Amino acid sequence: MIFRKLVNFRDVWESFSDINLTEEKKKVQLEFAQSQSFFDKLFASCTKKSLPPSIAEERNLILALAKIPFDDDNPLHFDILQTIYIKLTGEARIIPRFGPHWEKIGFQGRDPATDLRGVGILGLVQLLAFLTYHEEMFKRMWKLSTHEKHNFPLSICGFSITLAVMENLRTDKLNATLIARRSAINAFNEFYFATFYKLFTIYSNNSYTIQEYPLAKSVAIENLRSAPNKLLVEFHKDSTTK
Repeated sequence: MIFRKLVNFRDVWESFSDINLTEEKKKVQLEFAQSQSFFDKLFASCTKKSLPPSIAEERNLILALAKIPFDDDNPLHFDILQTIYIKLTGEARIIPRFGPHWEKIGFQGRDPATDLRGVGILGLVQLLAFLTYHEEMFKRMWKLSTHEKHNFPLSICGFSITLAVMENLRTDKLNATLIARRSAINAFNEFYFATFYKLFTIYSNNSYTIQEYPLAKSVAIENLRSAPNKLLVEFHKDSTTK
């Protein structure tokens, strides 16, 4: 594959918004229908805030992207992957598509695509979003992830957080924030940043090693589940003071 240019989240999101994902969105809507019981549907209007059509469509696009695998024939996919590596490591050279170098930014092996099961291209888009909006913070997270004693798999960790936010998105628990932000993707990104950073702070503040990584991840995800708005407030405070 040929690397064309560095990209940012805003341009990538616009590109994905313009492509036809009709079949993937149909699958998303079917999953919503299958996940709701009769009583969920009966009492939904009383217990949950319904999304305006435009925000619901954007939410469906987010979930549809998780069904798109990394495509070696799509140059944008490779641009995203290259940008993440170059931005984090500072290396100017073009990185080969396969090789052990991907482990440096937290992939498991020679082929990053194999780690995207469950999150699809959305997993890479979220890593790119963190770099676009909070580059220095994300670089601090990456630096700790490469520490000799306190290392952890940064990219794999990000994909776990993407999955967790997707699960909450499907249950409609985040609807109030999506409506308040007037954007599904802006709210989704905020919850992703906040949960990922919460994991990092737990890991860092406790001087954890990889053995404690599952504990840090479970606590961060539980914070997302039980107190999502508090998580956002904590993140916004930290992101403006550090």
